[in-house]
Amino acid sequence: MWIIIEKDLNLIKFCDIREFILQRMDSDKLKYAISIAKGYNCAEAVYYVLYYLDKIYHDGYEEEALNELAINDNSFIFKYGEKDFGRAIKWKKAFFQRLFSLNNKDELESIPNYLKI
Repeated sequence: MWIIIEKDLNLIKFCDIREFILQRMDSDKLKYAISIAKGYNCAEAVYYVLYYLDKIYHDGYEEEALNELAINDNSFIFKYGEKDFGRAIKWKKAFFQRLFSLNNKDELESIPNYLKI
C-alpha cells in the first residue's frame, strides 16, 4: 500500500528515528526497546530500520543493536509485498535508488490483493 500512495520510503523518517536514538537512548535503553520489539513480533521491522540507518549514517551503535535482534536471515529487507500480494517480491531497484526516487510505483508488478474487486 505504501508504494501506491508514494510513502514507502522517506529520508526524514530515518532521520527522526536516528535523532531519537542518539538523543534519548543509551545502549541499555536500546536493548530494552529491542526486547519490547521482540515481544510484540516487530523484530524484523526494527531490524530493517537499524540496517538502513547503518547504511545511511553509520553512527556506530547499529551493529550491536542488529546483533541483539538475533535475525539469522535478513533477506526480508530486500523484498516487499508478502501481506499485500500474498508472496514476497524482490525489489528491482537498490535501496538508495528507491529512497531518492519520486515514487516507486514502477516496482509494482500488479495491484495489491486488497484493491482487487
